Amino acid sequence: MSYNPNIPQASDLISTSQPQIQTNFSQLDTVFNVDHFTYSSVSNNGKHRKATLVSTAAPVTAGGEVGLFSNTVAAVVDLFMRRESNGTVLSLTGNIISSTGNDGFGGNYQLFQTPWNMKIFTGTTGVFSGTRNLVLSAATFGSTIYTSQSSAADPNPVSTSIDVFPGTSNLRIVTANSVFVRWLIITN
Repeated sequence: MSYNPNIPQASDLISTSQPQIQTNFSQLDTVFNVDHFTYSSVSNNGKHRKATLVSTAAPVTAGGEVGLFSNTVAAVVDLFMRRESNGTVLSLTGNIISSTGNDGFGGNYQLFQTPWNMKIFTGTTGVFSGTRNLVLSAATFGSTIYTSQSSAADPNPVSTSIDVFPGTSNLRIVTANSVFVRWLIITN
């Protein structure tokens, strides 16, 4: 039997409708058990196990509230947030790795695009010594470089340096030994 919103009726005797009322409580416990701990749970009752969001358009938000929702973009369902007062919609999960590519010298990189509009580049060069001027194949650094770091993939201490050219796809890495170099750049 499924949930019956029409019981008890004013004319019903409680002894007659008791089984239907018990079924309703059982059905409520079963339905609430989706994504939640059940009403009848000894501990954690009413708390969430997870949140399942059906793909939908951005919700209307008032002042002092935000809306979490899922939406389908390019045939993939991702998680989004809408800021208060029908504000900006931010992707929380989609397009995190927005591109990958190579540096033209046997190295590669990944670009992570954050919801707060920062770009995080990570990469590894091919083995070399001296100065290497690299051009990323499919990405451009922002106008502000927040940090840039490089380190040699070598068990012994090896000096490396990195120069990044804002607004371009260019960086320069210098190392004295023949090693491959890992690098990290955070930009806008």
